[in-house]
Amino acid sequence: MQTTLDGVAITPAGPTLRDSFDEAVARAGQNGRVIVEVTLDGIAIDEDWLEDPPEEVVSGTELAFVSADPHEMIAQTMLDAVAALEDARTHQAAAGEAVLEGRLDAARSSIEPAIEIWQSVVAAITSGCELIGLRLDSLRAGDPPVPLLDEVSGLARNLQELHRALEGEEWPTVGDILRFDLPPRIDAWGAHLRAIADRAKRPDASAP
Repeated sequence: MQTTLDGVAITPAGPTLRDSFDEAVARAGQNGRVIVEVTLDGIAIDEDWLEDPPEEVVSGTELAFVSADPHEMIAQTMLDAVAALEDARTHQAAAGEAVLEGRLDAARSSIEPAIEIWQSVVAAITSGCELIGLRLDSLRAGDPPVPLLDEVSGLARNLQELHRALEGEEWPTVGDILRFDLPPRIDAWGAHLRAIADRAKRPDASAP
């Protein structure tokens, strides 16, 4: 089976998937890149596989690895997260309106995707900053600048209170969080995401 990295054939030390992965990671790392995709005969392999490649031999024609510059990748991920937060804004507004109108099932249906977006954005910032060596406690954004960790803790409080209010069916509180507490968070987090994207594009982005 042929093993390639960005379309160029490479020779692993052994026949297993782990051998191929280790060789691809080493070659990509020499050029300051990271593995972002693996396909076997054109079919994408699950991302979880990248966490712990198996020590086994598989049948196939080509095991292809694709690499990317981590700074460029993280910059784009942060900008994608900015766009995702605008979707969260739409869901939150719809949920808040539904609460005011007493359409509580509709409110819940809009709240769920908004929370999922927030969770994915937090995960993106955490993993992205770790990948390019940015310390979360060093990041500030906004006017005046606010520490990112303050926004993280503030969002956590808002989401915990939202969960508590939903569990207790305290709909006035749910409506207040959706209409007054979370919208400013979107603007603040957008500033942080754009700031991280800018840092990721700079040669010194790995510096704290």
